[in-house]
Amino acid sequence: MWRLVSIEPASGSSTVVSDQTRYWVEFLDETRISARADCNTCNGTYSLSGENISIAALACTRAFCGTDSLDTVFTQGLLDARTLTLDGGLLQIASDARTLKFRAQ
Repeated sequence: MWRLVSIEPASGSSTVVSDQTRYWVEFLDETRISARADCNTCNGTYSLSGENISIAALACTRAFCGTDSLDTVFTQGLLDARTLTLDGGLLQIASDARTLKFRAQ
């Protein structure tokens, strides 16, 4: 399981995640992914070829987590993902708009 530590937009300031237990991603096998986006849980599929990743539409619960929640930005970051890299224990899932940075649990 990988816990989200920060969201870094292509432009602007990065957001550090204070409660990393509320945002995580887990690669269940070579095609299935599970995630927690604050008060919601998601499941879906992904494909990986080298550093190129594609995450298919996620099936998520749709509870309102509050106005300060990062749930929408986080799930959109997963859906927009283009690359996945692992560097020094830091997993980065990046798109044109943002980079999601994770550390192993």
